[in-house]
Amino acid sequence: MVLKEGKVKRWEMKEVVERVEESLRMVLERCKGRKKWERGRKRWWDSELEEKRREVRGLKERWKREKREEDKEEVKIERRKYRRMIEEKKARYWLEYLESLKRGEGFKFVKMDRTL
Repeated sequence: MVLKEGKVKRWEMKEVVERVEESLRMVLERCKGRKKWERGRKRWWDSELEEKRREVRGLKERWKREKREEDKEEVKIERRKYRRMIEEKKARYWLEYLESLKRGEGFKFVKMDRTL
């Protein structure tokens, strides 16, 4: 059903709303039971990375506030360390995960959440 511009009859709108509600019910039913990850949360993320992230953000805020050149250099150095930590944690997680897969479980990898 396509609604035309201008006046919409009440029964037409009611029919559209019913279709949308039914579609939403079907989607919700299909998604029921799926594990929901926190927004932006990765499986390889841990408290050590969280702590480093806070440290780098604090240094950056201090540099923005005080505008000292030595603070800027410290931010650059710590940000590099932080990014390196992320790369190492991510690589270690994936190696361990892939090694843990048994023969014939390759599609588990394909079906995993795309937000990894």
